[in-house]
Amino acid sequence: MKIMKTQITNQKFHLGIKLTAIALFLTSASLANATAYTSSITVNGTTRTFADGDSITTTSGYSLSVSHNGFVNMQNPTDSITVSGENAIAISSNGNVSFGNNAVISGGTYALRSSGAGNFTAGDFLKVTGAIYSTESSIISVGDNANITGRVDMRTGSEMTFGNNAIIENDSATMAAVYAAGAKVDLASGAYVKSENKTALHTTGDGGELTASNGTFIGNYGLQLGPSDNKMTLTNSDVIGYTVGVQIENSRSMSTQPELNLIGGSMTVLNGSAIRSYDTADRIGGAIINISGGAIVTSSNGELVNYAQENATSNLTLNVSGAGTEVYGVVNTTGGMNMSVTDNAKWTSTGSSNMDNLTLDNAELEFNMTSISDSITTGNLTLEGNSTVLVGFTNDFLEEVLATGLMDNLDASIVTSFLDGAGDLSYSFKTSNDTGSTWDIVDNGDGTFDISNINIIPEPSTYAIIFGLLALAFATYRRRK
Repeated sequence: MKIMKTQITNQKFHLGIKLTAIALFLTSASLANATAYTSSITVNGTTRTFADGDSITTTSGYSLSVSHNGFVNMQNPTDSITVSGENAIAISSNGNVSFGNNAVISGGTYALRSSGAGNFTAGDFLKVTGAIYSTESSIISVGDNANITGRVDMRTGSEMTFGNNAIIENDSATMAAVYAAGAKVDLASGAYVKSENKTALHTTGDGGELTASNGTFIGNYGLQLGPSDNKMTLTNSDVIGYTVGVQIENSRSMSTQPELNLIGGSMTVLNGSAIRSYDTADRIGGAIINISGGAIVTSSNGELVNYAQENATSNLTLNVSGAGTEVYGVVNTTGGMNMSVTDNAKWTSTGSSNMDNLTLDNAELEFNMTSISDSITTGNLTLEGNSTVLVGFTNDFLEEVLATGLMDNLDASIVTSFLDGAGDLSYSFKTSNDTGSTWDIVDNGDGTFDISNINIIPEPSTYAIIFGLLALAFATYRRRK
């Protein structure tokens, strides 16, 4: 019995070797029949079929041009092709190009330019070097694991759909890595987009729309919203901005504000504000930003919103909602700012914040005072449900209290001109901070408090300075000895 099993195993092994050899032979034969084209190819109203391993390489103009219902395809859906040149592929006037897996497209200026309702499809593992530019209702669709070095520039009613795990990297200082101007882009799941010098994702113009899930988006500006009716929706994605998380543009006219939806995931800003917007006397700015689903937003400078308003018709609306959703930073505006924190979401403001309208509905607000004069100020405060304010104090606040001797009847309550709603707002107070400093609190029950028995523990950086000075003093003493 053992001998028979061994014989069967050996037969399977040798059969596997033979099948592998046959596959390698067929692949070699296919590649051997591949053609290397060195002149431009134009497909105008006709059909052209390429074989596996074919290549088109030229030094000027477009290597492959397809127009007027012309159709280019591969012998088999899995076949690969390489197209390269000064500009690689141009599609126009209802031209249609369909490539298989592992296609390679490389262009100095444009890798792929499509207009006039052109249509381009490619299978998995598409590799592109150079810009993809599409306009005039063109449609582009690529499979999983596309790898693009250059920008994706979609305009005027065009659409682009990616499969999962796309990689897009663009070092341009003037254009976003993915730009949807009156166009639609779907990045599917797992996309990685990086723009070292500009914006990772940018929507603008009426009808601009971008969706993605489980992605990572990195840029000088993580995201950018242009004026008019455009929308960006990111689900369970991570946004990293070097200087700004979301940059909001302005315009001389704006019929409808842009909208950003962050559902889950995170936004982290390394050196600037999470949300930045501005307008001027003759230019309208603002947007609607919805943060929900457990998303977490932080910024290195402690600024959640920096909004400079000069045009009275502008406004910025920030809605933070849902359990586990947390936003950190002060809201710094000159007007035109509406904010809501609802459904067990949390907002932490370390320092003063101000806005036109604030709605709290079953919200958690943490207010860390950095100065006796700090406050959260709003023109209109609307309370629904039961919301809480947890008040804490930084070392700067504690040092100011000790220096001034002002310890009684200090005020942490929200300052408002008008109070609306049937909800309740309660205050509670911390008795220590992150550095280990402690104090005693008497809660007066209305957002005011008395503080005493302050014990300040310096920041770790302060200890480093002290130890450094002691070490320098000791070294100087040793030299003098």
